[in-house]
Amino acid sequence: MTTAVAILPGSSKSLPGEFGAWSLPLAAQEQGITHLRFWVESSSTAPAKRRVLARLRMGDEILWSHDVGSMGEIQVVIPLHPRAGAVGAGSLMVDGFTNELVTNYPVTIAFGDFEVSNDGGKTFRGIDPLPVNQSILPDPTAGTFPQRVPDPRNIPPWLQASRAVQPWGRSQTRLIRNAKSWSKRLRNEFGFNTLILASPDSHRGIVRNVPKLVLTDQEFRDALEIFRQDGFRILFYASLVHCGHSAQWHEDFGDPSEKIPSRNPEWLQTDEDGRPINRYGGRWLCPLTDALGFQIEYFQETVKQWQPDGLMLDNHGFHFAGNRRKFTSYSPAAAKAYADFAESYMGNRPEAPPRSNEPQYPLWLAWRNVAMAGVTHRFREALRTTDNNLVISANVAFDYPRAALANDSLLGHLDAVVTENKSVSPADLLAKVAFGDSLSPGIPEWVYLGTFEPKTHELLRSPEWIRDQCASGIASGALPWVVFHGFDPVDETNSQSLRAIANQMHFWQRMQDLQPWGKPVASAIFVVSPRERTFAGRGAAIPSSLAGLGSSGRPVRLLLSSDLPSADLSTNVPLLLDGINCLSEEEANAISRFAKSGGMVIATRDSGWLNPFGQWLPQSRLKNLPSGSLHLTDASRFLSSAEKFTRPIASTEGGFAWFIAYQAPNAIWVHFALHFPAQPHSVVEWHQGQSLSGAEWFFADEATSVPASAGPTPNSIVLPTGHKNFILKINAPNP
Repeated sequence: MTTAVAILPGSSKSLPGEFGAWSLPLAAQEQGITHLRFWVESSSTAPAKRRVLARLRMGDEILWSHDVGSMGEIQVVIPLHPRAGAVGAGSLMVDGFTNELVTNYPVTIAFGDFEVSNDGGKTFRGIDPLPVNQSILPDPTAGTFPQRVPDPRNIPPWLQASRAVQPWGRSQTRLIRNAKSWSKRLRNEFGFNTLILASPDSHRGIVRNVPKLVLTDQEFRDALEIFRQDGFRILFYASLVHCGHSAQWHEDFGDPSEKIPSRNPEWLQTDEDGRPINRYGGRWLCPLTDALGFQIEYFQETVKQWQPDGLMLDNHGFHFAGNRRKFTSYSPAAAKAYADFAESYMGNRPEAPPRSNEPQYPLWLAWRNVAMAGVTHRFREALRTTDNNLVISANVAFDYPRAALANDSLLGHLDAVVTENKSVSPADLLAKVAFGDSLSPGIPEWVYLGTFEPKTHELLRSPEWIRDQCASGIASGALPWVVFHGFDPVDETNSQSLRAIANQMHFWQRMQDLQPWGKPVASAIFVVSPRERTFAGRGAAIPSSLAGLGSSGRPVRLLLSSDLPSADLSTNVPLLLDGINCLSEEEANAISRFAKSGGMVIATRDSGWLNPFGQWLPQSRLKNLPSGSLHLTDASRFLSSAEKFTRPIASTEGGFAWFIAYQAPNAIWVHFALHFPAQPHSVVEWHQGQSLSGAEWFFADEATSVPASAGPTPNSIVLPTGHKNFILKINAPNP
């Protein structure tokens, strides 16, 4: 039977009124209906204080309502007599309802097993609900939806083994002016081999209010020669929204009327009310305007003059403006670009881009993603005409909880991606890197490790924090990126943290030489999709259940929902859909084929109820899966259900919280991440069947591997004590 689902998105403001309404189709002439019964459940565990309700109504009359906060699942039986004669087609409805403005209260309400009785509740028959708001946009399919094909990547050997350090502002001045002493220290003592620098013009903009920190071109040129002699690869800081902090962009010093935004107001990023973004010292530029051509020429000249090995685009994407946080991309040039896109897809040309409360808004959100991917492609192609070996990377917040940045599709047009993790936990770092790889498989990812204290640039975080972050970074297969702050041994704790950075970078280098990565050994295939953030408004693009599965010994392989039709899905492990509301028909068909071949699907009840634009469907696209192949659960019980239908690849008495395993040629590498120091005699049981004879440990604080000690059973070994970061190599031919 059909389940009715109503979703109130997170990370957004929801106006008072009805959301997710469903009608119960009873014939107008039908008489004598005495009772209606159904179950209803809510994903919320927080009190709603009667602000958000699940309701049953007939016309304007409310027959039943319940606060969704901490509601769980309840059974409802409603007597309808003597109202039965008034029940007509479409007049009996269930919905979600907000009494007032609600900000960031994500909740899914599910209604199911609707049944009516004509004999006072003695016998019941089922009825299927229908959504009130039908889908208005056709599914985007290959050949009909304008979007860019990913570009071939330039991944030179030095990029695959990169360990990057980036000075900023004051610390760049210090590094450049002391290049002779710091270059060899960073290379030999700390193990770095890549520098991310701001060009002299960008650096002048960054330190604009402290004249003594400004570098001359000659100082910069002399330092570059030293770094290159010591084997460093050089990337330059860049951006397409503020010209890489060029001094000619900043409006907060000098004569504002002479700066780029004032000279070219038509280049500004603006929201639907005409408000620009004003951040970091000036108004942001829209790369859909002639600002892109201007910046292409600017960075081409920078590359010709300084010959870096690559560029790193910061703040890459669109954004939002003002306190109302409305999304940008309403400049005249952006409006024309959207009209061209909409006309090619829908056949009619809109007069103006839709506002956020208009029906075509989902199509506009989709266009922003395609447009930002096109901008990235055009910039990369243009800069590669200047230097064909230039690596183009970007700092992309692809896990951002709102659709504002429009970065769902752009990773396919980069050679590498940088992602900031200075405020995330080690568990979130693992999930984030995996999500980035699912968006663009095989893309090299630098992870910004956030080694310095956020409130000061003079001190580092604790050695334990640094080791945990690095353990997760190595386990994820990412590349390290450290900001050059706090590199002075001001006290013993900071000295220990510096030693931890040096130790971890050298261990990272050792692992890059050994390549302990490969095809993930997974307990399940975990489907993810940025559409849930962009169109369903669910907030976080990475479900929290991902960390729970990892900590229970069940690492998963992430798969983008749009890749389902072309994926080679093994039926040996289940397919997990945690809140994958937005599915195309083609993707649902791929899931159906998987299920018909014997695969198990574990999904939350809201999965498949929306089309790829986040619009309601008459029924879930998972409705027709074979009996027994689909296990539906509510969001609060998804993790326990997933654990029930999956097998851990290993288990332990304690000692670690998450591990990642890879099948490489002739070996399985098991990365023990987010672990606590093992207690004496703790053991790990390996459940994949390979012999542990000859297994070896690799430690961050030892230069050579150590044979693993056998445990009490043939498939167990003793966990090492006294170490924080360790990796296990199991001799196993690639099947």
